[in-house]
Amino acid sequence: MSVLSVQSPYPIFTDTDGDPLESGYIWIGVANLDPQANPLAVYWDAALTMPIVQPIRTLAGYPSQAGSPGRIYTNADHSIRVQNKRLFDCDQRITFQNIRRIRKILNCILQPIRPDI
Repeated sequence: MSVLSVQSPYPIFTDTDGDPLESGYIWIGVANLDPQANPLAVYWDAALTMPIVQPIRTLAGYPSQAGSPGRIYTNADHSIRVQNKRLFDCDQRITFQNIRRIRKILNCILQPIRPDI
């Protein structure tokens, strides 16, 4: 008996709070470049016959193809930008640079109130 992995047939994108991305934007671009400024041809089908106009909108976290979940295909390495409906980037990667920024913000919020100010 073989073992099979069960996976979702569609990728899900999340907002900055982790909820499914509603009315968001997905940009696919040339690898290592800003995907919004350097878009790459993307398609709804693996045969690359149904082009997608970018940005790709999201519905309940899924790329939306006429109101239904869709898969995105391309034939090249790519970069991606995901933005919510307020156009804030939804980058889920945790980097040391982001951690440093968060630490600075927390230090400002949590620093004791100085009575001499």
